[in-house]
Amino acid sequence: MIGMVQRYDGIAALSGDPRNFVILRDGCRLMMRSPRSVLEEELGSRGFVRTHRSWVVNAAQVTGLRPEGSGDYAVEIDALTVPLSRRFPQALERLRALGKPGTERPLPTQ
Repeated sequence: MIGMVQRYDGIAALSGDPRNFVILRDGCRLMMRSPRSVLEEELGSRGFVRTHRSWVVNAAQVTGLRPEGSGDYAVEIDALTVPLSRRFPQALERLRALGKPGTERPLPTQ
């Protein structure tokens, strides 16, 4: 499982289907075979949020939220843009509540 990854803070996001994920970490893409449910369970306690059926993001690295229409948002992690589906309202609430790391204000939305 993901236990072999030593630094979780370097992981920006995970993308993929239920059995194969790409870990986007420090500008690199690492392939991993593990059930998504196991990854979500392990990473959820470390500040990761599922934003879409195939995306999980590190909330500490989110730099902005942008409305996309129809209730969907784009999650910005520096140059990376990840979808936030309206089907995951708890993710939007959590990202807004966490705010930008190092500040006490909510994440900027455009």
